[in-house]
This record gives sequence, structure tokens and C-alpha cells, in this order.
Amino acid sequence: MSHAYVARQMIVDREERLCGFDLFFRQSRVNRAAVADAEQASASVISAAVNGFDVQALLQGVSGFVLITPGMLYDEALKAVPAEHFIFTVVLSELQPAHWPLIEQMHQAGARFALVLESFGAIDADRAALFEWFKVSVDGLDEEELAQLKAQAGTLLKRSIALKIEKRALFEQCRALGFGAFGGFFFAKAEVVQGERLSASKMAILELIEKLSGDAELSIAKRRLERDPELSIALLRYCSSAAFNTRAPVKTIQQALTLLGRSGLLQWLMLMLYGADTEGGHHALAQMALLRARIMQQMAKELGKPELSESAYAVGMLSLLDAMLKRPMSEILDAARFDDSLREALLHHKGPLGGLLIIAIRIERGEFTQLEGGLKKMGKNIDLLSRVLSKSYAWVAQANR
Repeated sequence: MSHAYVARQMIVDREERLCGFDLFFRQSRVNRAAVADAEQASASVISAAVNGFDVQALLQGVSGFVLITPGMLYDEALKAVPAEHFIFTVVLSELQPAHWPLIEQMHQAGARFALVLESFGAIDADRAALFEWFKVSVDGLDEEELAQLKAQAGTLLKRSIALKIEKRALFEQCRALGFGAFGGFFFAKAEVVQGERLSASKMAILELIEKLSGDAELSIAKRRLERDPELSIALLRYCSSAAFNTRAPVKTIQQALTLLGRSGLLQWLMLMLYGADTEGGHHALAQMALLRARIMQQMAKELGKPELSESAYAVGMLSLLDAMLKRPMSEILDAARFDDSLREALLHHKGPLGGLLIIAIRIERGEFTQLEGGLKKMGKNIDLLSRVLSKSYAWVAQANR
């Protein structure tokens, strides 16, 4: 049996919060990362996204962008794709005159579209009205070329997505120009700010995470939390929120720890550390860390290493700390005295935990071809990723409610 996979890449808004996913087709054994038939690839990603996963879990309340070929505009099957969840992306340079009436008909019927273009000057106002978003690659553009893009775009810029942003400086430029959303891994890369100190509250959180990442009992966390009024109040408020649907307010630290358990407490601490708003949308870094953590935890169990599952979860959650705190990972780990196994995993991607982190990162980037070879060496079939992804997407979606 051949399994299809959907690789998700985050699109973030101007506040670096998740606002969409670019969805890409990957399939084991047949047409893996390179697909000769573009229409088959597009059809497969739509089928996998709609039928292979819980759509709510896959998309977490935001829209999924799916690239389609102009030929697919003739396919009646597109009408069955739920417009509230998916946006069809077409490339302007591939469209012929005969395709525009089809886009207009589908738009009038409720379908949503995004347009990939090289120049805003190539689209007129009437046709621009058919598209919810515009996508423009900004990779390699200098300041003058970016300024030209802004001049061409006018009011369209606020509903345009700047793609292939790998450096924060370029993100800041595009945000200043007025782009509405951004794609790329810039937010997950550490850009160190020398001299920045960790606040006392962040140090307290790091110390708690360090203890929970090992074999420490929850009673140790309880004693530490009870000595920190600010964290205690935040924890009780979190556990009494609508997300937990508790019959009565959580009034004690012990009740909160019983409700959350070790993994739940780690998740809350990391959300606090990442500065996520637990009452609204989450920062993209927190979203990515949470998914990495769950994938690593599930993979540890699938690979017959359940004893590593809690440490794997912690490593996934910690793996983006340098990007969030803008400090070298080594300094962060030194400050909280993390043990050697976690250090090796986080600093060098070494050891069993480092191997699980590599798997999570490759899944994140849709590098399923590379994963297949590694899993075969361990005597495992890549089809287990279908189970891991389905469970992980669903769990993260539930955790974010």
C-alpha cells in the first residue's frame, strides 16, 4: 500500500502568529519528493489533506494553501473541496485566456484563490478582485527591487504573502513595506543578540523545565511553583480556562499538576517561555515547538524506545529556544544546567534524542525521501509516519483549544 503525506509549511502574519499553511504533496515509494505529473501531485495533496487527516487537526483553524495546475480548473472534483478550509493557488504565468472564466465561475460559487506572480504590474484590478491572497517570492531582491514591488502593489500589498524569507532582516524589510503575511523559516532561526540577559521569570521557568526533563517527581515542581506567586497565579488561571472544561475552578497547585501531568506542565511552561497567548493565537515558534515535541514523543514509542518519550518531548519543546530568546543555545543550557543527553541533542543533534530531533525537523520540511532511508536502516517502514503525523496534528490542535 502506498501512503501519501502532507508537508506543512507555516505562513505567519505581521505579529509572527500562524495564519496559514502551505501544503505540499509527498508520497512514499511512488513519485516521492519530485513529481513528474504536477496535476497528479496537486490532486494527491488535496485528497490526502481532505481524506487522510482530520482537516480541523491538520489546519488548526487557519487556511491551507494548495497549488493547482490550470488543467485542474476543469476538474469537477475541486467543487467538493471545502472552501472554508482550502485556498487554491495558481501561477499567473501558467494561466491562459481560457482559464480566467473558469476562475471567475469558481470564485462566484465560493471557491477561494491565491495568485503567484512575479510582478504586481501584470495583474489588473478586475482580475485581482478574484484572489484572496497574492504570493511573491522576495528571495534575492535588493532594497530597490522591494521598493518597486511596493509601488506596483499599492493596496494589494496588505493581502500579499512574501515568500522564501530565510533571514529576519528581510522579514523586517517586508513588514515595513506593508506585506500582510510571510512564508519561510526566518522565525525559527537563531539570530543572537549579544548581552541580552535572561529575566528572573524565564530563569525560573528554565529551571522547572530542566527538572521535568529528567526523572524529577512532580512534587519538586510543586514546591518550586509554590515559591513563585507570579507563575502560580498564571498556572491556576490557565487550568481554570475554558480549554479544560473543568466543573469547578482549579484552586491549588496540586490540582493543577494532577490535571496537567508532566507533559501538560512542560507544554504550559514552554508556552509561557515562548510568550504565547494562551487565550488566543499562538506564536509560530510555540506552534512549531509543540508539534516537534509531540512528533518526537510519538516516534520514540514507534521506534521501540518508550523510555525516551518524555525526554524526547522536552527536547522538541526546547529545540527553538535559541530563536525565541535570541541567545546561543549553549548559554541557555548552561544557565539551567541541563544534562549531557539533552545538550548533545540540542547542540549537535547527537545521540538517540538528537536522532529523533532530526526526524522531526525533516518531517517539518517535508524531507520524506531522506527519512525513508534512515527508517529502513532501523527496520521500520516509512508508513508509520502516517500514524505519527495524524496523531500529532490532532493532539496539537486539541492542545491549542
